[in-house]
Amino acid sequence: MGGVRGEVLSYDDGTGLGLISGDDGTRYSFARSELQQLTPVRPGMRVDFVADGTVATGVITLPASPTPYVAQPDNDRTSAWGYFRRCIGKYADGTGRARRKEYWYFVLFHLLILAGPLVLFFVFAGIEEQSAYDEMSLLTGIAAIVLVLIYLFFLLPGLAALIRRFHDVGLSGWLVLLGIIPYVGGFITFIITLLPSEARPNKHGPIPGQATRSTADVFS
Repeated sequence: MGGVRGEVLSYDDGTGLGLISGDDGTRYSFARSELQQLTPVRPGMRVDFVADGTVATGVITLPASPTPYVAQPDNDRTSAWGYFRRCIGKYADGTGRARRKEYWYFVLFHLLILAGPLVLFFVFAGIEEQSAYDEMSLLTGIAAIVLVLIYLFFLLPGLAALIRRFHDVGLSGWLVLLGIIPYVGGFITFIITLLPSEARPNKHGPIPGQATRSTADVFS
């Protein structure tokens, strides 16, 4: 007789009989009466038992070993426009993580959308200075209003995306307040947005592009 560990190959709850593949290469039969715990038994479970010939007695189920984290290939095939739409969809949601692609594609389309009314504003303003048409003043005013409305619309999703970018490198969302420091703050924030993703799951979520899970508070 001796102590052995192994893995349950099969177990029939109806008959109360099962089979264990021992780590010593031997197969052992066991009965439900030999189970030392009330834990349900199923194939694949690790057990410790006493070998009596080819019969397992005193069977104890072992806790499952934690599965080590293995980096998975990045299967995120989101397009540039898809990243932008994701940021707009989240709008004021700063929970989770945003990789560099997501943040900078949002910035790109944000600037492109702002560029239209901005160009029109300067064009109308230039024509207005060289003419006496009241229509030009009206068009300049409309372009200015549209520009301000677009800017305000993108204010919250831009802040949320920036917070998620900080989360992605393992930093607190509160650090976006560095941006209010004159001169230096904006430069520090810019550098942080260029950093690669933290190469492991953190308290804000899994590595972007892999399976998602619940995330921590936006500013934690």
